[in-house]
Amino acid sequence: MMKDTLHKLLRKLGINGRDFAVFLLSLLLAFSIWISHNLSLQYSSVVSVPVIARSNIEGHSAESSNTSPVVARCRTTGYRLLKKNRMSRRGQLYVYFSPD
Repeated sequence: MMKDTLHKLLRKLGINGRDFAVFLLSLLLAFSIWISHNLSLQYSSVVSVPVIARSNIEGHSAESSNTSPVVARCRTTGYRLLKKNRMSRRGQLYVYFSPD
């Protein structure tokens, strides 16, 4: 039903199938250029990372019982912000302390 309606509409507008395919390809190319341009721009964002302390000090636990979030405001490209958001789902950041 929908396919027949689309064919009738394209025929009335005088557009053949090849023109429609070229239009969709052009639209996809324009979108990819637009998204790559926007992701290459500089953005300012607040980044938060949970931190857990680890040490081998005698008489203390090997790992801290609670996490401390470290919050920083950064200015970077959209690509790096996407990468950071993908990596934030992985877990915490561990900081190691020597017994000294």
